[in-house]
This record gives sequence, structure tokens and C-alpha cells, in this order.
Amino acid sequence: MIVHTAPLLPERFQRRYVLLYLQGLWQLQLCRHMFSQLPDIEWVVCIEADSATTLKLSETFAAPSNVTYIYHLHDVYLRLDVFSAVISTWAVPHRAHTRGILLYSACAQLGIPVFELQHGLFQVGVNYQERASIVGDGFYGAASALPVRNFHDKLLAWSGEGAIGYPGFFNLRAGKDAGYCLILSNMHWNIYGEIDQTLFFEGVLATVEAHPDIRFIWKPHPAEVSKRTAKYFKPASENAYANLVVMTNNVMAAQELTTEDLIRDCSYAISSISTVLMELEMYHKKVAVYAPAVASGLWQQLRTVSKFVYPGELLKLFPKLARKSSREGLFESGMLQPFSPVRLRQELMSLMPGHPPDKRDVARVIAPLLSK
Repeated sequence: MIVHTAPLLPERFQRRYVLLYLQGLWQLQLCRHMFSQLPDIEWVVCIEADSATTLKLSETFAAPSNVTYIYHLHDVYLRLDVFSAVISTWAVPHRAHTRGILLYSACAQLGIPVFELQHGLFQVGVNYQERASIVGDGFYGAASALPVRNFHDKLLAWSGEGAIGYPGFFNLRAGKDAGYCLILSNMHWNIYGEIDQTLFFEGVLATVEAHPDIRFIWKPHPAEVSKRTAKYFKPASENAYANLVVMTNNVMAAQELTTEDLIRDCSYAISSISTVLMELEMYHKKVAVYAPAVASGLWQQLRTVSKFVYPGELLKLFPKLARKSSREGLFESGMLQPFSPVRLRQELMSLMPGHPPDKRDVARVIAPLLSK
């Protein structure tokens, strides 16, 4: 960490500061082209973590000179009037997102625009809603159930008229075929019940066992590896399958790999419905997509998709992924648009205020938040 001093110049206040309030480190990769392609904006990233994690992040994530990190939300409140706009991934009206909603409330009172950055291929309040007989915000069996209106002044969407495009789809590095099948999963998602999880895991492991000559790399979502799924991941992580490697976050960090790196070089993939499908599409990779009935409202929105539910269906589909003559496994979302820095700039500038809020108003708004 480098700290230095400089004279306080009026020009410093004329710079445009934009706060990025993200749910976790994994979303930072999504924003990297924003930093480089809008260099005149001072990006301030808030990811609530401990100071050691933030220090390591600032040193290891190739941060341009226009990127600063904040790890405590109180430090955001105390400097709130510095920001011309806020971009957040905490906009869903969910019990786990209340801190983001508190920030939105403060910004609304002070006239600071809040943009919600789409961060998932399918996202509540953006392109789907959940249907259930009971409304609940718990992490297991949760359902919004009611139509959801997210807490934002404007949505930064990936596709459609006026969209900024998919932020990762910009100046792609060439991919290659490294000879492995990539397994991508996020079966912790609340829409899946135990049977849905079991069918997916058993289908994947049956496919691994049936093809000992093929190398498999499994990248699960971090929240997916839990006590409930230990019976599947523990044997896989302990080398019970000679042709399978499980890439946890710790393994990925040690090898300095990202999920996009794994996608770029895979031969083909098996995946649950997730944002990674966008990246597979970017690199023109074939994929077998797990599509149980509970997710029908999602996969029915996709333009071209090769689906499976039961292990037998995956075993039948899998050999076709490697055949270049076969159309099985071709994937097209109908939602993939290249990232447009020009469009993002237009969206931000359209709502940015011409002057900061009065300091008395700032104190009145943030004082109650500092005690939380």
C-alpha cells in the first residue's frame, strides 16, 4: 500500500467519483473493463471485507490509478457527498440486502443516482421472478414470490435496447482447446430442492466415471461447497476420481486462475443455469445445460440450448459435445451483447447531479446510519 500527500486542489473536487458497492470479490472481475475504458472516472470500490483482504486485493488486482478501495460501509457514508453516482449489486428487496437498501435510501434523500448493475444472466427483478405459496427471505427454500421492483434509479442491463452489454465481453483473448471438460455449477441456488441437487451431482459423477480417458475440471460456486453437498465434493476433492479435479477458490487463487481462464481453454462443458453460460457463449464452447422443471421459466428464455435432467440423459448427450459435426451442445442465449463503454458513460452522465448536496443535508441523512 502506497500513501502519499499532495496539496488540496479545487480540481480534485471536479473529478467524477463513482462508487461501486459490490457483494463480493468475485464481482470485481466483472468491472475490470469499466476501470480501463473510463479512465477519467475515479472508481471507488466498496467490498465489505477485513482490512488484510482489502490490502491484498489492492496490491494484487491490477488496479489502475483511478481505482480506490473502501472496506467499511461507514467510510462510504462519511464521504457520501463525494460521489456523483453509485453502482450497486445490492438492489434486490431481500433480507440479506438491507445494507444496500440503507445506502440507496441515503442516496435518494441526497439526490445521488443509484444504478443497479446486472450481475447475473438471470436475476430477480431484472428478467425473472419466483413463484411460491410462501414469501420468505431465508437462504434455503427462499422465494420472493411477489413481483420484485429493485431499489435503483436505473438498471445497467446487459441486453436489450439501451443496454451497456455484458461487461466481460470486451477485447477477448483468444481461446484454445486444452482437452478437458469443464463442469460449472451453482446448485446452492434457492430454486433447487434436494432432488434437483442430487440429480445434477449424480449425473456429473456418472459421466466422469463413464469416461476415464477424459479429463474433467469442476468449478463449483463457492457457496455450493457445504455440509449438505459434502458427500459429493469430499470424495472428488480427495482424488477419488483420477480424471477429476475440483477447483475451489483456494486452488484457483494459488494457481492465479479465474473462471474465465478455465472457460477460455476448455473443450466443452457441463453447466447448471448460471452467468457462466454467457462466457461459454463468448468463446463458442459447446455445453450441456442442466434444466430441471423448477428452472423452466429460465431456460425457456434461451434461444438455443441442449438440456438434460437425468443422469442417463447426460450420458447420452455427452459424446455429442466432442463431435464437431453435431449441433448438440451449441448454445445461444439471445442475450449476449458486447460491452459498450460509450453507452455506460451516457447512462452515468444522464443522471449525475451538477453539484454536490449541502453538507447539512449530508450530516442529517448519514448520522442515523453511523450507529448501525
